[in-house]
Amino acid sequence: MFMSMHRGAILNHIEKDTLEKLEKSSRVRNVIFNELTVGVNVVGTEVYQDIAAWLLKVPEDKLKTITFRDAVKAVGDYVDRTGYLV
Repeated sequence: MFMSMHRGAILNHIEKDTLEKLEKSSRVRNVIFNELTVGVNVVGTEVYQDIAAWLLKVPEDKLKTITFRDAVKAVGDYVDRTGYLV
Protein backbone atom coordinates (compact mmCIF):
# COMPACT_ATOMS: atom_id res chain seq x y z
CA MET A 1 0.00 0.00 0.00
CA PHE A 2 1.22 3.47 -0.82
CA MET A 3 -0.17 6.99 -0.61
CA SER A 4 1.40 10.20 -1.77
CA MET A 5 0.12 13.62 -0.88
CA HIS A 6 2.37 15.28 -3.49
CA ARG A 7 2.02 15.11 -7.26
CA GLY A 8 5.80 15.33 -7.67
CA ALA A 9 6.32 12.09 -5.76
CA ILE A 10 3.73 10.36 -7.94
CA LEU A 11 5.32 11.58 -11.16
CA ASN A 12 8.57 9.80 -10.20
CA HIS A 13 6.76 6.51 -10.82
CA ILE A 14 5.68 7.31 -14.39
CA GLU A 15 7.73 6.37 -17.44
CA LYS A 16 9.51 9.29 -19.09
CA ASP A 17 7.58 9.25 -22.39
CA THR A 18 4.22 8.96 -20.62
CA LEU A 19 5.20 11.74 -18.23
CA GLU A 20 6.12 14.07 -21.08
CA LYS A 21 2.78 13.47 -22.79
CA LEU A 22 0.88 13.98 -19.53
CA GLU A 23 2.67 17.22 -18.74
CA LYS A 24 1.93 18.55 -22.25
CA SER A 25 -1.71 17.53 -22.13
CA SER A 26 -4.67 19.68 -21.14
CA ARG A 27 -5.29 21.16 -17.74
CA VAL A 28 -8.48 19.10 -17.44
CA ARG A 29 -6.55 15.86 -18.00
CA ASN A 30 -3.98 16.86 -15.37
CA VAL A 31 -6.65 17.80 -12.84
CA ILE A 32 -8.34 14.43 -13.35
CA PHE A 33 -5.00 12.65 -12.92
CA ASN A 34 -4.47 14.49 -9.63
CA GLU A 35 -7.95 13.58 -8.40
CA LEU A 36 -7.39 9.91 -9.22
CA THR A 37 -3.95 9.71 -7.57
CA VAL A 38 -3.00 12.40 -5.04
CA GLY A 39 -3.97 11.39 -1.51
CA VAL A 40 -5.36 8.05 -2.69
CA ASN A 41 -4.15 4.89 -0.95
CA VAL A 42 -3.08 2.66 -3.86
CA VAL A 43 -2.11 -1.00 -4.03
CA GLY A 44 1.26 -0.19 -5.58
CA THR A 45 3.15 2.60 -7.28
CA GLU A 46 2.88 0.91 -10.68
CA VAL A 47 -0.75 1.99 -10.89
CA TYR A 48 0.34 5.59 -11.41
CA GLN A 49 1.78 4.59 -14.80
CA ASP A 50 -1.37 2.64 -15.63
CA ILE A 51 -3.64 5.57 -14.76
CA ALA A 52 -1.55 8.07 -16.74
CA ALA A 53 -1.39 5.80 -19.80
CA TRP A 54 -5.14 5.17 -19.74
CA LEU A 55 -5.99 8.82 -19.18
CA LEU A 56 -3.88 9.85 -22.17
CA LYS A 57 -6.02 7.56 -24.35
CA VAL A 58 -9.29 9.23 -23.32
CA PRO A 59 -10.37 11.72 -26.01
CA GLU A 60 -10.41 15.34 -24.86
CA ASP A 61 -14.15 15.69 -25.46
CA LYS A 62 -14.85 12.70 -23.16
CA LEU A 63 -12.74 13.89 -20.22
CA LYS A 64 -15.48 15.88 -18.54
CA THR A 65 -17.81 12.87 -18.47
CA ILE A 66 -15.51 10.13 -17.18
CA THR A 67 -16.06 8.78 -13.70
CA PHE A 68 -14.01 7.04 -11.04
CA ARG A 69 -15.71 3.81 -12.12
CA ASP A 70 -14.38 4.34 -15.64
CA ALA A 71 -10.85 4.54 -14.22
CA VAL A 72 -11.31 1.40 -12.13
CA LYS A 73 -12.75 -0.45 -15.12
CA ALA A 74 -9.80 0.55 -17.31
CA VAL A 75 -6.98 0.24 -14.78
CA GLY A 76 -8.33 -2.24 -12.27
CA ASP A 77 -9.29 -1.67 -8.65
CA TYR A 78 -6.17 0.24 -7.70
CA VAL A 79 -7.41 1.68 -4.40
CA ASP A 80 -6.15 -0.14 -1.31
CA ARG A 81 -9.02 -0.34 1.14
CA THR A 82 -7.39 -2.70 3.67
CA GLY A 83 -7.17 -0.04 6.34
CA TYR A 84 -10.65 1.44 5.92
CA LEU A 85 -13.18 1.19 8.70
CA VAL A 86 -16.55 0.30 7.27
